[in-house]
Amino acid sequence: MAISFYQVIMFICQKKDFLYWNLNPNILGDPYQLNPVVKSNIAKDNGLEVSMMERLMRSTMYRRDKKRGFNPSLITKLKDNFRSHPSLLLLPNQFFYHNQLRNCASPKSVMLAQKITWLPVQNFPIVFHHVQ
Repeated sequence: MAISFYQVIMFICQKKDFLYWNLNPNILGDPYQLNPVVKSNIAKDNGLEVSMMERLMRSTMYRRDKKRGFNPSLITKLKDNFRSHPSLLLLPNQFFYHNQLRNCASPKSVMLAQKITWLPVQNFPIVFHHVQ
């Protein structure tokens, strides 16, 4: 059975204390986004309910230092947000992003929906809706 490059990358990244140093993958993502949906007990027992990105961010090399922040030679943090209403950024910015997010969205783009009549709060174009 042939093993693909993708399978090798996944194997390397899923091992908690193993990195192959001749490999320089670029991994993009946000460790604070939704975790994977895992239905397999085997996967759950092996820690796969936590995303690969979050597992990497817990390692010493990628961990955020409370005084100095992230190592800039390893982590590039995207701080400018061009699509969200400023009110929607407040909570995650405070609790997850250390108040480093910047709202750069044009008022026109984030206020497109503010005149919708069924909004719970007029001129506040955010709706939290339950989905089963």
